Amino acid sequence: MKTRQQWSESKKNLSEFLNVGDTVCEDIADEMMGVVPPLFCKGGFQVGEAMDHVGGRATYQTFIKNERGDWIFKGELHRLKN
Repeated sequence: MKTRQQWSESKKNLSEFLNVGDTVCEDIADEMMGVVPPLFCKGGFQVGEAMDHVGGRATYQTFIKNERGDWIFKGELHRLKN
């Protein structure tokens, strides 16, 4: 599980620190949920500010809870529906 302390010590931005499929601690998920109002989607949320545009559509850092209740970083995805 990736922790807030590891992220801080890495001196990287979140996109550089996380890999798709990484499990993240509640502290990271809570921080990302509070950066700007999140976009809620089924099973999780997307950070409310677009990271990039691909194919003319915005992409967002996406976090989904798995069946055990762990937050999983899913990468930068197009807006997901509820």
